[in-house]
Amino acid sequence: QSPISVWGPLGTDATVTCSVPFNLTFSTLNDFRWMLDGREVSSAGVGYNKQNQVILFEFSDKVYSTKSVTWQIKTIHSRAAEGATLNCRAQYSTGTGSFVTLKHY
Repeated sequence: QSPISVWGPLGTDATVTCSVPFNLTFSTLNDFRWMLDGREVSSAGVGYNKQNQVILFEFSDKVYSTKSVTWQIKTIHSRAAEGATLNCRAQYSTGTGSFVTLKHY
């Protein structure tokens, strides 16, 4: 997942890319989703921070290669997004995950 931290002025775009292994020999990709502060970002792009404030997101289409799946998510730097933790969570038959922290200055 990149970048690890996202910084920017209020009102500017913040894009995060997540790429996870695909077509593994001993593990199957079961699910791929974005989580914000431990809660799933809806397919409509609605996420909630720890204070239950709404943060809106846009998703790119997933891009599949023979070895990975890449997916981008975009939001706008806002007070609600400050300090929020965004996880790209890929669930395999054997399990995994990673994270990025959204911040602004």
